[in-house]
Amino acid sequence: MAMTHKILKGIGLLILLVVIIYGVLRAAAWVHSPSSHYPGEYLSVNSKQVRYVCSGDGAPLIFFESGFGSGSDETWKSLSEKLSQTNRVCYYDRLGYGGSDDIAPDFSTDDKSMVQQAILTHVAADQPVIVVGHSYGGILARRTLHRALNNTGEVANLNIAGLILVDSAHENQHEILRGKLDPIPAEVEQKAYWTAWFGVDDILAMFRPGVEEGEVDSSAYYVSLRWAHVLSTYVREKGNYTPLDEFDYDFGDLPMIVLSHDDKAYEGNPRFEGVGPLWTALQEELAALSDNSEIRVVEGATHDIPADAPSAVIQAVEDMLIKVAPE
Repeated sequence: MAMTHKILKGIGLLILLVVIIYGVLRAAAWVHSPSSHYPGEYLSVNSKQVRYVCSGDGAPLIFFESGFGSGSDETWKSLSEKLSQTNRVCYYDRLGYGGSDDIAPDFSTDDKSMVQQAILTHVAADQPVIVVGHSYGGILARRTLHRALNNTGEVANLNIAGLILVDSAHENQHEILRGKLDPIPAEVEQKAYWTAWFGVDDILAMFRPGVEEGEVDSSAYYVSLRWAHVLSTYVREKGNYTPLDEFDYDFGDLPMIVLSHDDKAYEGNPRFEGVGPLWTALQEELAALSDNSEIRVVEGATHDIPADAPSAVIQAVEDMLIKVAPE
């Protein structure tokens, strides 16, 4: 009996020790969180701190908007360094991403577009802007642009001179591509919450090799509670955004360049192979929003065009700078 009591006591102490070690590691992981170490400037938008990075000088301003699952530094930093040699270039972290504050799980696409509008207005002032929107960022850019062109609200004086859509998401894509490219399921969101609550990946991230000085470590981002909240904003909208025809968009003769991925890059990929013709039709529909647009298929590039073919994005920006230059 005494031996059993000692064993149970030992097990209890061991469990207590594991809990204490786990608690200490969770606290250390929170301090180590990459969101607390992001360089850049910050703007308060509705009491939330939004991190942005600007570099270079010159006009027009080149403003980058990231895709849904993309970190802004990973997507745009290298491109910004090259383009900032001749122009002012800015990108930012949407709420819930990178160095910006957390996001509410019910934060909608419209809410995100209003944050984009606030940052864009702040960094551009009365300077003309070329907006470059990748994937989901294209949806946000179109909503902001629509308000700017119709002189509504605080974007009345926002001068968007050109728009570059980089394999942009389409408002109707999940309806058109149902069964081929379905929305992120709720199970993925639930898994993200469980992963974040237990925090094992956050703890392991502390022991991974460090990054170079001046670089951003986002290794723990996609397993954090903030990422679960971001996924929740998507799942609540079921990946279905307001149908494009309900916006009555008309961008007039605004210069637009639409970059589309190469469907051949997905040969052998069961999730994306065969989506090409429908995706191309969606990109053509987006290009039709302006009477002054062109579509370019980026040879060899997947949906992640900024990583696969950064030169194509740079070329599009340089060509757009020529299009919007004063005569």
